[in-house]
Amino acid sequence: MTLRAVALLDERRWRQARTWDAAEAIGIALRHLRQSGPSGPRADLVMGAVMAHALRGDAAACNVLAFALRRLGLRCRNARARRLARDWARWPTMLRSGRGSA
Repeated sequence: MTLRAVALLDERRWRQARTWDAAEAIGIALRHLRQSGPSGPRADLVMGAVMAHALRGDAAACNVLAFALRRLGLRCRNARARRLARDWARWPTMLRSGRGSA
């Protein structure tokens, strides 16, 4: 399944968020994180949209992904999530230096 096949009925800007607008994806993700936390199917979906923008090199999306993973790592006492958070926080720098690939 791709993000394009999924609709979030209560998010009127989801179409933009899942395709070309990183700011919309980030806004939806932050709203969800504040209301429901970093885990669950909806979190997976909205963070998937943020990850798509992060992989394209959007630094803000990388930071939101790192933030969500840090929260998940703390909530679940998950060291792997905390390591992933550190990696995502470094991703924009790695892309600029040529060590990452998008």
